[in-house]
Amino acid sequence: MKCSKSRSHLTDEDRFLIEKSWNIPDGRRHPSVRAIANSLGLAEATLRRELKRGCAGWTYCMLLKDK
Repeated sequence: MKCSKSRSHLTDEDRFLIEKSWNIPDGRRHPSVRAIANSLGLAEATLRRELKRGCAGWTYCMLLKDK
């Protein structure tokens, strides 16, 4: 599923898709940021900024953006 492209801000649904794509169970390697951005229809820079805002260690949590 693609993220919304027509808006200038990410929605909660967009962030949920990022969280689902980034968080990998069992300690396996994350897919590349470029691969996730392409699959979600986001710019790579947008995804990197969102991960920087919402990551605690190697886990992305959309709830951290509000803290």
